[in-house]
Amino acid sequence: MVEALIEQRQTKSRHPFNGTFVLENIHRDIEAKPAASTQGTLEAGVLVRTMKQFEAVMEWVKVKPANTVSIVYCDFADGFLNKDVLLRGRAAKLRVAAATLRIIKPGDEKSLEGIVGLKPDAVLVRNLAALAYFRKHTPDMELRGDYSLNVANEITAYVLAGWGLTKMSPSYDLNITQLSEMVSRSRPEWFEAVIHDHVPLFHTEHCIFAAGLSGGKDEESCGKVCRNDKLELQDRNGVRHPVISDSACRNTVFNGSAQSGDEFIPQLKAVGIKSFRINLLDEDFEQTIELLDCYEGLLADRIKCEDAQRQIADICRCRVTSGTFRKTSQIV
Repeated sequence: MVEALIEQRQTKSRHPFNGTFVLENIHRDIEAKPAASTQGTLEAGVLVRTMKQFEAVMEWVKVKPANTVSIVYCDFADGFLNKDVLLRGRAAKLRVAAATLRIIKPGDEKSLEGIVGLKPDAVLVRNLAALAYFRKHTPDMELRGDYSLNVANEITAYVLAGWGLTKMSPSYDLNITQLSEMVSRSRPEWFEAVIHDHVPLFHTEHCIFAAGLSGGKDEESCGKVCRNDKLELQDRNGVRHPVISDSACRNTVFNGSAQSGDEFIPQLKAVGIKSFRINLLDEDFEQTIELLDCYEGLLADRIKCEDAQRQIADICRCRVTSGTFRKTSQIV
């Protein structure tokens, strides 16, 4: 009897072996895709972090009904994305997406439950925990992957697309040559290229706002100074890096320099990418309008790259670089 039970356990524990050709099979599956059309309408998404930025996007869309902006990602610090915001966005023919926390720990599921209750048009997923949660609880919800999922090759893109992501932002570890190669080996329609961002330097649970601007020790006694006060960390070179608090009172320090892919837009379009994203940080109403005008002109080929670079620097009032898009020398 014991031998029979052991045999049954061993039989059930066996798993099929895919053999040594699993990667070849994945590549074959990807290559079986139909050729991506070079025709079609470009679309842009805008990530907003304040209501002023959301209002600016709404105003811009109203003034320019033929614009390319089709979706707005809401990443509000105090989590005040609500039904009114969703309805206003939809009335303006804008799809409204909710962004998840950067990190989901046990007990953080309430933030995901709140998103499910709002029923946004899509969710910007930033980690595998959130991806697993929405796949289980809202299988019909459109899920879009942020750069933090580190999609750096066609295999990762293939797997995450199979798990339900309709769009993915490529990893910031890729330069323009590597990004173009990955897209050419995949399906271009999977990707949404972030062409403007202040790249996060690090994310911490330690609240710099409470430690530096408040006598409180936690979110109940700190006075929520992060909601009203602006905080920057100045490095040894004198560059100021903005600090943003999220709805879980965790802080992200963003690079004080803006990263723009303006000069690489033609190359991204050439490999078939039609979806682009602009990540706002602390821009006000007027800056948001001007930034959208500039990138819309770039995407429509009405503005030259050289002119756009000067405009973006003037609008953001900071240094603008090519950042990770720029090809760097290989380490031998």
